[in-house]
Amino acid sequence: MERKAHAPAPLLRLPNEILDTIFDLAHKPGVRPPLICRRLYPIQRRALYRRVEIVNYARLAMFCRVIAATPRLGGLAHELELLLHNSPNREPREAVPVPVEPGEAHEAGDDPDDEWFFASTVERQQVAEAANPPPPLVDQRDLATLFASLGQLQTLVVEGNNLEGEVIFATETLPSVWNRLEVLDLSGCELRSPAGLEPDAWLRQLARFPRLQALTLSEFDGDHCIFPPVREPVPVLASLEELCIVCNFCREWSGPNLRDLAPNLKLLYLEDSEPWWFRDALRTAPHGLKSLVVANKDPREEAASQGILDDDLPLFTQLEELELCAASFTPHRLLPTLRAMPNLLFLSFGTRTLVTDDFLHAIVSGPHRLTELVELELSHVSCRRDTFNPLRFQRAHERGVAFRLPSPIGLDPDEYLGYIGWFAPWYQPGCSTAGIVAAMRAGREQGLSVVGSGDQRAGVGHGVPGGAGGGHCAARDGVDGLGGVGPTSGWLRGGHGADALQCPTAARRRAWRPRATQRGPTASSSKARPSRQLAGRSRSGLFCGFS
Repeated sequence: MERKAHAPAPLLRLPNEILDTIFDLAHKPGVRPPLICRRLYPIQRRALYRRVEIVNYARLAMFCRVIAATPRLGGLAHELELLLHNSPNREPREAVPVPVEPGEAHEAGDDPDDEWFFASTVERQQVAEAANPPPPLVDQRDLATLFASLGQLQTLVVEGNNLEGEVIFATETLPSVWNRLEVLDLSGCELRSPAGLEPDAWLRQLARFPRLQALTLSEFDGDHCIFPPVREPVPVLASLEELCIVCNFCREWSGPNLRDLAPNLKLLYLEDSEPWWFRDALRTAPHGLKSLVVANKDPREEAASQGILDDDLPLFTQLEELELCAASFTPHRLLPTLRAMPNLLFLSFGTRTLVTDDFLHAIVSGPHRLTELVELELSHVSCRRDTFNPLRFQRAHERGVAFRLPSPIGLDPDEYLGYIGWFAPWYQPGCSTAGIVAAMRAGREQGLSVVGSGDQRAGVGHGVPGGAGGGHCAARDGVDGLGGVGPTSGWLRGGHGADALQCPTAARRRAWRPRATQRGPTASSSKARPSRQLAGRSRSGLFCGFS
């Protein structure tokens, strides 16, 4: 039925109050519609602020302002990650061209269109900023105020500069702020005491963290021990169960006696490019450890058979998880030690470790095999990755010692000249493909899971997972036969130069972080793989990244 000409439009028949609201909303810019269900808003907000990750100081300053303006939000944060190691704590300034003084000589490098002139300008700008530095985006007062507002904080991960460490170890902020903290991860911060205190004062401050269960201390630079010389009596971290120490070319162990520092320690992780101090540190560790991990960042071929821990490993008979690196053991002395560990569930050998075929056979088969072992990780096979050279590839392919994925044949010259690929795996003396295949078959018969670099086909996917459709390729030296015996579990990763063939568990374990949610010992008493919280944490929460 047609509407009469004099009848108003249906919209205009509404009451005037509703019409006013409609026109008001239509003309207001940036008006957000209300939530469909207001009951969900508190739940959404709690989930948003439960875990906060910040990657630069500009976003940290913004977060400080938000918490200062709305203090009740600070009580919602349970996990805080400050990944600030490569972020400058100042407002960026635009490079302003610095004119050449009239009396200066105008050389070829002073041409404004010359790149050398631009470099000179940047250098002068840096000198000017050093003489008159810009104010920091976040200072000690801002950070102390932020920490004081996070009364429910349980996990704190800091990869930053000295500012964060100074605030964390400040005496006046400790008593009330860190009562609930269970996980503390400090990486890149120079661990030093506040001005006017003894060098070991920061370690004594940690003893005032009543619920601290997991502690990670990592330094990117320096060739010294993380721990300073500790005075008597040694502070006691009674609730500490997991300790991770990552150094960089540490010369000697000068830390405290770990039995006195953490008498209830269950997990100990040691990592360095020079593993020689592992022996001195391990001799002070509690003998009741459930998990022991020693990792070598830069394993050397000549040091594979040093066996620096042969005399100390027999003391830890209660281990349920053991991960060894190059130079930490010799096979003939490790075998009786492993047989004396009745609760050992997980055993791992890192890159370039000396794992011979006879040693593998004794572990997985025979009358004296490790019957309680659930998983064996073999990551001792290493592989070299380099840029592609067409002539070298052709010669190597004829000899049957190189493989690449995808095949450079058929690619444009501009593509394959810079292609990065993997060469044939390298084995330690006494280790062979046949030995690994036999160990995998014997492990399958005994119900043992064998994973790691020896369990993979040779291939690379540019740092992305392999598997179905991942483009595994075959090697001419027969290493591709490994994939037909056990599951192809993993991917190959690394940068230029010498890299290891790694499975996913090894890749994650290299970036190990203490668990934030699970309590109690690392490994359970039942025959199951020890459960740990590694670097692959949940990504839900508030992320403050780059603008």
